[in-house]
Amino acid sequence: MEEIKEEDRKRLLSDVNSENYFRVANGTIVKGLMGLDSSLEGMGEETFRYHVNDYRNDFSTWIRGTINDEKLANDLLLSKDKCKTQIIILRRIVEILSS
Repeated sequence: MEEIKEEDRKRLLSDVNSENYFRVANGTIVKGLMGLDSSLEGMGEETFRYHVNDYRNDFSTWIRGTINDEKLANDLLLSKDKCKTQIIILRRIVEILSS
């Protein structure tokens, strides 16, 4: 497991600036990784498919460009399933917290 510096841990798990919030197609506003996990919990399959399909992965793009977590962004590209996506995010949160 990679060692994550304290300042990186805080940055990865903090809410982003309001201009960088992720706006989900169903109207939900996601402010950070924890919020993305919560949002996926109640997200319908149609909304998930809008953001993750054969042509794009909006969650990966947002995490790469806004959260600046290349590892998580790359891992998310491997999943087109809502449950697997949530598991990948939860594992990364645990990894960040326990490093």
